[in-house]
Amino acid sequence: MIFCELRTVSSNIHQSLRISIAPTLRNTTKIHKRFQSLVRTIASSKANIIMGKKVLVPLAPGSEELEAVGIINVLRRGNIDVHVASITDSLTVECARKTKIVCDTLLKDIKPSVHFDMIVLPGGMPGATNMSQCHLLIDMIKEQKKQGRWYAAICASPAVVLKKHDLLPKHATCYPSFQDEMKGALDIKERVVIDEESKVVTSQGPGTVLQFALEVLRLLTDKPTADKVKEGMLVQ
Repeated sequence: MIFCELRTVSSNIHQSLRISIAPTLRNTTKIHKRFQSLVRTIASSKANIIMGKKVLVPLAPGSEELEAVGIINVLRRGNIDVHVASITDSLTVECARKTKIVCDTLLKDIKPSVHFDMIVLPGGMPGATNMSQCHLLIDMIKEQKKQGRWYAAICASPAVVLKKHDLLPKHATCYPSFQDEMKGALDIKERVVIDEESKVVTSQGPGTVLQFALEVLRLLTDKPTADKVKEGMLVQ
C-alpha cells in the first residue's frame, strides 16, 4: 500500500517536472537559435568589413562641397569604407561655399601602413591648390600610382593637382576653364574619363559628380552594386 502511494507520488512529481521544464527547454532552444543567428550576423559583418573596399577622400580649405559630399554619399551607399581626412590640423574644413564639414580624421594621423583601394580628390578652388601644396597627400598619391592602385580627381583637381605633379594619364578631363592646362590629354570634353591602363578616373565638375562617383563605385565593386545605388537615388 505504501509502495503504491510512493510510486504514485513519484509519478506525479516526474510529470510535474516534465510540464514545468518543457517550456524552459523550448525557451532555451529559441535563445540558442537566436544566439547562433546573431553570431552569424556578426561574423558576416566582420567579413564584409575585412573584405570591404577602403577609400580616402581628402578635404582642404576651399574644396567644392557638392563634389565632396556627392563622392562620400554615393560610396557609403555602396558600403565602401570611406575615410574623410582633413589636410590641415583641424577636423573641420570650410569649403568653397562656406559649408563646414567635420572630417573623420587628419591626413597626418593616417598610418603609413594603411592602404587605400582608391584616393578620390574633390575639386574646387582654392581647395585644389591647397591639396596640390600638401606634400603628404602628393606622396600618398604617388605611392598609390607606384603600387598600381586607383586614384581619381574631379573639377580643378585633375589639372591643378594631378597634372602639376605628373600624375595625369593620357586619357583625362577636368573643369572646362582648366582644360588649357591639360593640353595633350585625350577625351578632354567627356564628362567622366576612365584610364584603365593608368587606373585613374577624372571628371568635370559639380554637375558630373554623381556619374563620377557611381563609376568609382562600379570600379571598386561591380556594376550591379553601382546600378542598385543609382536606382535608389533616382539617377537617370
